[in-house]
This record gives sequence, structure tokens and C-alpha cells, in this order.
Amino acid sequence: MGIRQSSLYHHFKTKDEILEDLLEGTVSGGLEFARAVAADATGEAVPGSRLHAVALYDGRQLCSARWNLGVLYHLPEVRSARFARFLEDRDELRGLYRTLGGGLSAVGGTGSPGTTGGDFAFRLVESLISLRADGLVTAESPQQAADAGLVLCGLAGRLPAIREESAALIARLA
Repeated sequence: MGIRQSSLYHHFKTKDEILEDLLEGTVSGGLEFARAVAADATGEAVPGSRLHAVALYDGRQLCSARWNLGVLYHLPEVRSARFARFLEDRDELRGLYRTLGGGLSAVGGTGSPGTTGGDFAFRLVESLISLRADGLVTAESPQQAADAGLVLCGLAGRLPAIREESAALIARLA
């Protein structure tokens, strides 16, 4: 990082605090944008465009960050109460995906009861973390993940209109 260990520990008392700050950074941008989309009062002309915008924005954040810190989600320690703030923020983000995907159900009714297209979109975006770790992420990967979430909701035929409204939403709120 270009600083001494003593300087680092001036800002953070423990390694857990460093990890917590890193984890927060992986979810904060997507959560802030998802909150803005959910609060936006302009309505949704094309069903699924708000979910697409959140998935695309979130996916771009995960793929363009300097480091692939999302891989830290898989550490067993991250599931502990110590990281409650991160876990709460991640749960809120997932809940916003669900809300935005409400009314959009997966094709064929797959998934557990109450599963929405938002659940699938959330998981597809998070899969970008593993693709990136394997060196398989491309510039198109965030768009592909966002599109796939809407295809699973049976909206493949509306993708051009969804993409257009999604892009406008990102431009306006990001």
C-alpha cells in the first residue's frame, strides 16, 4: 500500500477492521445506487429496467474495482457477527434487488417460494466475482449478467427497450 504498518494501524486497530472496511467498499456503491433507483419517483416504462440498471451498475462496480475484493465474501470469518454491518448492507442490497424484481418471476417458476427475478439477478451479478477471480471477466460481463437476469424472467424480447431505459436511469442517477 506504500505506507508503514504503524501508519496503517493508526487508522485501524485490528486486521478485522481492515477487512470490514474492504468488505464495505465492495457493497457501498451498489447499495447507494440501488437505494436511489428504488426511491426514484419517475416510474418504470419498461418492466425490468430498474432491476437491469441496478444489476448493470453493481456488476460494473465489482468488475472495475482495482482489486477483486468480492472474493472475501467467501471467507468463513465474514459470516460472523463481527461483520454485521457489511452483512446487513449486503442483505439490504439483496432486498432491493428482490423489490425491484418483484412481479418478475423466473421462467418456469423455478426457485423457492417467494423467489423473484431479483434473486437471480443478484446471484448472477455476484457470480462476476468468481469469473473475475478465474480471469474470465470481460468488458461485456456486467451487461451479460444484467441481461441474463432479465432473460430468466422471460423478458428476452424486451431487452433492447430495457437496456435503453436502464442506461438512461444510470446516466441520470449515478
